[in-house]
Amino acid sequence: MKSSVYPERYEIKEVCENFIKRRTLNTFMQERGIFAINASTEDVSTILSNIVWDAVAIEDLRRTAFQCSNKNSLSGFTVSSSLNEFSIKNVYETARDNDKVLCSKGYQLGFLAKETREDGTDVFKGQLDYEIRRPGRIQFIDKEEGHCEFRMFEKKVGGWQVEVDGTRTNDGKEVQRLFSQLLNKDRTTMHFLNIDNLRDKQTILFFDEVIKRGLSDEWHFNDVVALTFRRGRDEIVEEENDNEEQTSQPTLTGIRQAILEGGHLRDDAFVRRFEEDGCVFAAMTLAFQNTTKPEVIHIRAEFKGNPKIFEVSIVNSYVCEGTDGKLITRLLSAKRNLQIRSELWNNSRNIYDEILSGEIKNQ
Repeated sequence: MKSSVYPERYEIKEVCENFIKRRTLNTFMQERGIFAINASTEDVSTILSNIVWDAVAIEDLRRTAFQCSNKNSLSGFTVSSSLNEFSIKNVYETARDNDKVLCSKGYQLGFLAKETREDGTDVFKGQLDYEIRRPGRIQFIDKEEGHCEFRMFEKKVGGWQVEVDGTRTNDGKEVQRLFSQLLNKDRTTMHFLNIDNLRDKQTILFFDEVIKRGLSDEWHFNDVVALTFRRGRDEIVEEENDNEEQTSQPTLTGIRQAILEGGHLRDDAFVRRFEEDGCVFAAMTLAFQNTTKPEVIHIRAEFKGNPKIFEVSIVNSYVCEGTDGKLITRLLSAKRNLQIRSELWNNSRNIYDEILSGEIKNQ
């Protein structure tokens, strides 16, 4: 899947200047004995584009361009079937062993690994490799190798859940697409958290309930620090890095979509006016503080992609230090990161189901 064609000089310059963070570029250079003092990102990109790199360095640049700004997001779906002794694990293993069928669809599946959660649930971790083609003038990054992990476990007889841990929205949709082609459509149904199933006011109710019930009592909700909302259901085409209109103007005229960042956004007057006029909540970034440890996380819950499927990611994590509670960036362990995202996604799924069933309603 990797290209054997050496990229053009302008391609390397543009990728280094626009796709890779400066800190990551510095690390890339220092690992190869190159040090740029008081040089701008443009200067560094020019320097790197004029060097002839080996295949390992080129592949490192290519991979970094795709991954350096990505954060793992968790999405998922449930599967219910009337088939006797239905097992999505068996569906996976049967498909994996049929390489010709998978290769013709551009998929490669890894071997399953069994895990046991604290509650005794057996979980099977699968891996999916797939190819993404992105036509454009930069051939250096017109082809990307996608990879994600997902976990499958039985919830009840005939009912399984799949949680996808990926670095891009497309990962979850590729896993959904894979299983939609493998499952018996007549006797098996896949269920997604799709915003199209919620009415406008129900989207607001959904996120308000996520604020209250998204995480356990281990976490105290502090604030809404980012909010995305839009007027109407007109389709807005999204790329992996969304270029959505951001606004802080105190007017609703002509605004179809807004992304706000700051504090106390749920009670902001501009948001209230938009809500009264009729809008759809599509995403929130919530700040939670741990009740027993000096930890703070910013976790993003959003309906994303086309169709817009619910996913969860941790965008920042901190520890509080000093008497003034200064927030210092501190990465969570991969296991703890996944556990928190899974908890919020599963609680959100319960809220979503309760809204659709009418168990909870708008006041």
